Amino acid sequence: MRSSLRLMSTFGILAFLTLLIYPLNTGAGRPEAPTIIPPQIFTATVSVMPSATIVELGETLEVTVSVQTSQGCSFPIYEMTLSQDVPLFDYVSPPASQVGPPVSNPFTYTLTAVSTGTVTFGALLYGERYCGDFWVWTYLSGGSRPVAVTLEKHSIYLPLIFRD
Repeated sequence: MRSSLRLMSTFGILAFLTLLIYPLNTGAGRPEAPTIIPPQIFTATVSVMPSATIVELGETLEVTVSVQTSQGCSFPIYEMTLSQDVPLFDYVSPPASQVGPPVSNPFTYTLTAVSTGTVTFGALLYGERYCGDFWVWTYLSGGSRPVAVTLEKHSIYLPLIFRD
C-alpha cells in the first residue's frame, strides 16, 4: 500500500509540475511551432537586343545581352556565348563569340555585317543562381528578333543625251 501511495504522489508531483510549466487552456509557456518560410522561386529573362533590325553590308551592329531575375535572386554570369543562326556578322568587340569569366550584366557585342541575309541571334549564359538558399550552376538562354543585312544603296546618274 505504501508503494502505491508513493507512486501516486510521484505522479501527482509530476502532474503539478507539468501544470506549472504548461498551464491549461492558455498555451502560455508552450514552445511555438517553427515558422516555415517557403523558398523563393527563381525566374529569369534573358534579353538579346540588336541596335537595329536592318543593317547594310559593312556596317556595325551592337547586340546587348542582359538577364533580369526575380526579386531577391541573383545570377552572376560566368560565361556567355552569342551565336548566329546564319553567320552574317564578324565579331569585332570582343573578337570571339564567347566571353568570360566574369561577364558584366548587361554585356554588349559589336559586330560587322559581312554577308547579306537575315539572322537571329541567340545567347547562352552560364552562371550561378542564388535566392538566399544555395548556389546552383545553371544555363540560361534567350534569342533576338530577326536582323536583315542588305546591300548598300547606290545611285547612278547617267548623262541625258538630247538630239535637236
